[in-house]
Amino acid sequence: MYLQGALVWFGAFGFGSALARLWQRYVGRRWIGDTTPVVGAACGAVASLYVLTIAFLIVSTSNSLGTARSGAGAEAGAVRDAYLAARQFPAADAAALQRGLREYARTVAETEWPLMERGRAAPAAWEQLDGLSGRAASCEGVTAAARSDLHGALQELYVQRRARLAAAGDGMSPVLLGFLVTSACVAPFFFLLMGWPTGARAVAGLGVVTAMFVIGVWLVLQLNHPYASGIRVPPTAFREALVRMDQLDAHPVGASPAAPAGAG
Repeated sequence: MYLQGALVWFGAFGFGSALARLWQRYVGRRWIGDTTPVVGAACGAVASLYVLTIAFLIVSTSNSLGTARSGAGAEAGAVRDAYLAARQFPAADAAALQRGLREYARTVAETEWPLMERGRAAPAAWEQLDGLSGRAASCEGVTAAARSDLHGALQELYVQRRARLAAAGDGMSPVLLGFLVTSACVAPFFFLLMGWPTGARAVAGLGVVTAMFVIGVWLVLQLNHPYASGIRVPPTAFREALVRMDQLDAHPVGASPAAPAGAG
């Protein structure tokens, strides 16, 4: 992604510099009067409008990304809590519940995550979660505390799953994105039309301005979708949940660490 960003910046810089050079060579100031404070104010207004728009979009998309990352972590945490709560159930029921939770976490990480790039969910994950809820409700010989713990974890799992799938359909407003792209494309031509200075430094200056406008659009596009853009939320939390389940299985309920050799 960093290489792509560098290529975008230097490509935009080259385009802006070439545009300024061609403008100076073939157009120059033949159609443009002398620069006045009004012209400077107009250029500043265009640049300010672009900056305000991109600042709003970056803050908005960054917040959405952070919320999606926190939600995925909370959902994976609910899976771990449910796995722990299932240990309090009878052996057969506990094994079935824990197996179902493993399958759910694996389905989300391996099957559903790629689907969320297109705003879709995996029906199998819903079926697994509904099956877990039904199995937990039908178990007998369970204390009220154990049942409450598992019920609370599964309810949290449902809540965070719905929030994650809702975020998978999010994205910035097409109107704002279109305005941002249009502003970035029009601004360099507007600056030239209003009387951009001539000379080598002016050529390089317009190249830098163009590159900054374009890299801003590129950055917003990288943040546009929390599960599909360049900067996205990976399924790391669910993979870590599976690792945590393995750790819990390595220490069954009631087991104590082995005493060091020669102790006692």
